Amino acid sequence: MLRPRPYTKPHPALIRAASGEASLRELARQGRPFLMNVQSSETTRRRVALYREAMAEAGFDGPAIARNLEQCWVWRNVFVAETEGAAERIGAPVFAAMAASRAEMRNRIYRETGMRIEVSAGDLPSARASVEHGFICGSPERVAEAIAEIDDLGVGGIIATFRLGPLPHEAAVDSLRLFMTQVAPRFRTADG
Repeated sequence: MLRPRPYTKPHPALIRAASGEASLRELARQGRPFLMNVQSSETTRRRVALYREAMAEAGFDGPAIARNLEQCWVWRNVFVAETEGAAERIGAPVFAAMAASRAEMRNRIYRETGMRIEVSAGDLPSARASVEHGFICGSPERVAEAIAEIDDLGVGGIIATFRLGPLPHEAAVDSLRLFMTQVAPRFRTADG
């Protein structure tokens, strides 16, 4: 039994992750929203278009598709600094270190178990490990532009990760502060 009992009846909304196009298409056919792992901006745009197309092919109308997309989320790693130079100097190395640490962990698991998560050739190199594609990094203006690109797709939100690998606590706090004071206010809606 769940304790405390969920407030939402019959249960809280369940949104499934879709890391590949086949699972994304299947969720669209079922009329269910998705959570998308870190992808390049190009891949994200292509997959949202694919989702819209698959929902339409399954008989959903425009308003239903828009409602579903408002419940969908995409994940991005984020670092904000006062300037582009500071973001590049501080954010890029810690992101690269985090990606290298994760790759080493996967390789260690493979050495120990012989099991590896399958990655298709079209997804290599992984956007999750790429500073150019798996990371929103820059001044408040640059980060706001990147967030606006995602916002324009009609998805409901972004799962933003601000604590990156060996990033010092103070730098993470500064990044989050800049995001909340100079980036997030640009995306407030009329209803709060």
